[in-house]
Amino acid sequence: MAQWEINLDISKTASLLNDCHHAYNTEINDLLLCALSRAFTQWNNGTPLYLNLEGHGREDPGDGRDTSRSVGWFTSSYPVLLEGEKGADLSRQIPAIKETLRKIPRKGIGYGIIRYLTNPEKSGFPHLNKTPEVSFNYLGVFNELTGLELSMAPDCPFPYALDINGLVESGSLRLIFAYNSRRFNEVTIRELAEQYKTRLYEIIRHCRKRKVTCRTPWDYGDSSLTEQ
Repeated sequence: MAQWEINLDISKTASLLNDCHHAYNTEINDLLLCALSRAFTQWNNGTPLYLNLEGHGREDPGDGRDTSRSVGWFTSSYPVLLEGEKGADLSRQIPAIKETLRKIPRKGIGYGIIRYLTNPEKSGFPHLNKTPEVSFNYLGVFNELTGLELSMAPDCPFPYALDINGLVESGSLRLIFAYNSRRFNEVTIRELAEQYKTRLYEIIRHCRKRKVTCRTPWDYGDSSLTEQ
């Protein structure tokens, strides 16, 4: 297992965290995953990105549960399919990614029960046996951190061919690409990482230019509405 890392400068990171969400009423993962989908589409000849999305579980699952007096993370891990096309317009793709993520029940909590405690043939979800080769996890903002290092032994079986972790440290977004060196070489991963950085900057510029917020069906609380 090897890794490659890219960093956004402090001003771009601040824009991504604070200035960009008004454009489409987004959350940080909407924009990070939109950029990743666009990067993969360019890098992988238009193949849709099927990835494992990991979350710390501290987001509101929508059932009113109060976790303010608890400690730790309630990690969730679940697969997501992000459709993409080369040259897709950001004004369509950002809302589409946002809607895809919003429609995941309770932000993925409960997926493990369906996957591991239910017979896929009887659950109505036979595709659950398909394990993504790519994983993504945005860890959040850390005011003080000694550095995120690889937390697995070198000889431990690596669950994903590519594991991307992001966090904000000292005001700068760090994106760490840990990869199976038997599957990828450093040049290939560096190319993907730089493509991702380029797509993030593209999204930041696009969102900052928008003066009026574009609402999506989720903002109106009606899942039967279409984008059109």
